[in-house]
Amino acid sequence: MKPVVYVDILILVNLLVNYFLLLTVRGFLHVPAGRGRVFLGALAGAFGSLVIFLPQPHWSIGLLYRLAISAVMVLVCFFPVSRRLFLKLLGLLYLASFGFAGFMLALWAMGQSSGLLMNNGILYLPVSPLLLLILAVAAYVVMAILRRFTGPREPKNRFCTLHITHGGKQVQLCGKIDTGSTLQEPFSHKPALVVEKTAVLSLLPQCLLRDAPPSGWDSGIRMIPYHAVSGAGYLPGFVPDQLEITADGERREVSGCWLAVCGQRLGSGEFQALVPPAIFD
Repeated sequence: MKPVVYVDILILVNLLVNYFLLLTVRGFLHVPAGRGRVFLGALAGAFGSLVIFLPQPHWSIGLLYRLAISAVMVLVCFFPVSRRLFLKLLGLLYLASFGFAGFMLALWAMGQSSGLLMNNGILYLPVSPLLLLILAVAAYVVMAILRRFTGPREPKNRFCTLHITHGGKQVQLCGKIDTGSTLQEPFSHKPALVVEKTAVLSLLPQCLLRDAPPSGWDSGIRMIPYHAVSGAGYLPGFVPDQLEITADGERREVSGCWLAVCGQRLGSGEFQALVPPAIFD
């Protein structure tokens, strides 16, 4: 007797699982994404599960299809992202999927071992929505606990002190740790913190002081793309000779980090720099 697959349960199962998977990925890498974007990404993956009704294709075609669906989920949820961050998100999504699948199947096997269906890489569990929600939340809690012990460590205090040295001169300014910032230099993929131009005037290369056109800039200057609620654009950036950050009473030196120079004020005077969490990884 062939198993019966209900489309509504199939989509609901994959929607809930994909939603918690994307939440897990977002939490591990601290990538900004609203819950609406997370839901849309999960919904895209849920409709992709309808391939379960198609005949079993060649394994290579099935693999490419699953990769394509996962890529669509990541792009819908986190776009725009750099290529390197996209690959990180995609890889972590698969790792989280393996963990979720193993955990949920183990719990399901404890209570009922029949009715499972796997086709074209899509899992179908004939469970009630309430039980599915409980299983998904339980799996997410386990992943959240794991993230707490293995994920990137961030300072508890949202403010830090920056000691920046360049060209023999040094400035000290207050920075705010922005958990929504993923700014990075596009070629080296090193993190970039945004600093107010007026706060680092004594450190700036001459070409940035006189606002020369890009063709006349020094070789160490790069244009760093940014995306914000107010719009998108580019900020000139450079790597200082030395950068030290004091957070939670600990002072550490950071190498290779870029300074993206902003001509506008970042706050109301309480800080002069926005620091991405990736600096503390």
